[in-house]
Amino acid sequence: MKMTALKPIYLNRDVVLAGQQFDTGDQHARELIQKGYAEAAPVPPTADATTDGTATTQTAPDASTQALAPAADAPADAPAPAADVQADATAKAKAK
Repeated sequence: MKMTALKPIYLNRDVVLAGQQFDTGDQHARELIQKGYAEAAPVPPTADATTDGTATTQTAPDASTQALAPAADAPADAPAPAADVQADATAKAKAK
């Protein structure tokens, strides 16, 4: 559990000073909180919060689907990408 020291703490052969963050087990963290030596570190938000309290996340498009989809700004008669040209050349060579 991620903690923030409120007082100097001797932990794993080292002294954690007040204000420093450190990791420890859940049981040890509960004991430190109860004794007033530390508090749970704030967890940074991982998703965008909306006004109604629900969270939203955005998914990036998969790289494999981007390669298969035609480019929206490319003209219909544009030359094929280099990978397609290479695949065509390989297929023709195998056919002979």
